[in-house]
This record gives sequence, C-alpha cells and structure tokens, in this order.
Amino acid sequence: MEKYLRLKQSRIKAGFKTAASAAAYLGIPYGTYSGHENGSRGIRDDELQQYAKTFKVSLYWLAFGEKATRAKVKVLGTAGSRESLVKTRTKVVEIDSTFPIPQETKAIIVVSDEFEPMASKNDIVFIEELLSTEELLNCRVAMMTDGHILLGKLLSVDTKNACHLQLPAGKVHLNKKPAWIAKIRGIAFSAHGQ
Repeated sequence: MEKYLRLKQSRIKAGFKTAASAAAYLGIPYGTYSGHENGSRGIRDDELQQYAKTFKVSLYWLAFGEKATRAKVKVLGTAGSRESLVKTRTKVVEIDSTFPIPQETKAIIVVSDEFEPMASKNDIVFIEELLSTEELLNCRVAMMTDGHILLGKLLSVDTKNACHLQLPAGKVHLNKKPAWIAKIRGIAFSAHGQ
C-alpha cells in the first residue's frame, strides 16, 4: 500500500469522514492535505509526524508501511523530573522499535523538554552498561546525580571524580558526583507523545 493510501486509511479510522474535515482540524489548506492524500504531492517529514500524531498511528508505519518490532526494555528512571528513579523494582516496558534492541537493554524515559535538541519529552533513551567516567569523556551520557538523571556531554572529570556535564542547550553542570553514569546508545524518538 502506498503512503498516500495509508494516510487516507488513517484519516478514516481516526473518524474524519472527509479530507476537508481533516485539513480544517489540522489547520492546513485543503489543497495541501488532499494532494498528500491523493498522492499528487510529496509529504515532508514534519507533516508525516503531524499526521501520525493526529490520526494516532505509528509514524514508522505511515512512512514505510511496515510494522515496528516490539522490544522490552528495563526503565531505570526518568530524565527531567524531580523524581528520577522508578519507585519500585525496575520497570519493564514494551516499545515499538524500528531497529533491533538487545534483551536486557536499560532505558530512561524523558519527561520534559530540557534536553532538547538531543531528546524531547516522551523519547526513550537507551544506555549501555554503566561505565567509568574516564571511558566516557566527550561522549553523550546519562548521569544520575543528586537524585536526578541528566542527559548531556561529559566534558571532564577531576581528581575527586566530580564530573562536568554540558546539557544539550549549552548549560554546564559543574562538580557533579555521579551515582552512576552510562553512555547513550540510542534514542527512540516519540512519534506522537505516547
């Protein structure tokens, strides 16, 4: 099935009886939307994301027509909140993934926009085994410090093992002692804030 046919199918399943009603709801010109739905006009990535979110379908399916694979990951906590740790034992969640994820992969769920552009709210950050700080200099890392999980680039480590971490927007956290630190392996970007 072609992309434009998947778009039409998604619109109908979402309860929009006409292309005009979907275009009005989305706030875009009818000609633009109908061109996407009848295949006479290309669809940009940001438009696909908006359609996937509005029609509540998988972005990967809408774009490529394939189902993402299901994977189980162990969530260690959340980044961007006051309560970073999962309160009970490690929580296991199933996610849709467009790439293979090894068993026993550990993850962090982002719950705010403070780590943009690296990661946005509702993204899932996959981390590697917890490593020593020296191995992670100049790498993208997740770090548990002072009861919070931070995401950024590890700039340096002093002789007392205090870390200097630069957040994606540029702010630097100095002299943070990590409870743990891990290299970011990948990020599953949220298609529509689920």
